Amino acid sequence: MLRFKGNIVSYQTTSGTTPGKFWVQNVQLLGLRKNLDRVRDGKVSLLKALRTTVGHGDIRVHCNCPAYKWWGWSYISTQVGYKFGKRQDIFPKIRNPRLHGSVCKHLINALGALPFNVPVLVKKARLQGIV
Repeated sequence: MLRFKGNIVSYQTTSGTTPGKFWVQNVQLLGLRKNLDRVRDGKVSLLKALRTTVGHGDIRVHCNCPAYKWWGWSYISTQVGYKFGKRQDIFPKIRNPRLHGSVCKHLINALGALPFNVPVLVKKARLQGIV
């Protein structure tokens, strides 16, 4: 499931271990406003603006799964500066003391699917009257 509101794209992923449980991944598109201004000025199409934002823009991410927090990826994203939402300052000294990786498997899937969902984002942006 894909939701798009403001500059935040949200995915919902089913849990592989608990039936009926879902995890939510949020991707904040930081350059969207600038690219939408270019659409309003008539310089580019909405499709091209969203492709540019998704393909080359800065993003921030978050997943509400326990692995993202307790395996240290929330801590790493806070330290590096790509964390969306509340800071995580708890160092993962037990599960990931060497700080391997950068995001959970849910975010890997969401970020991998994002470029393919640009046409859906265009439709949702038009329905919301963003442009």
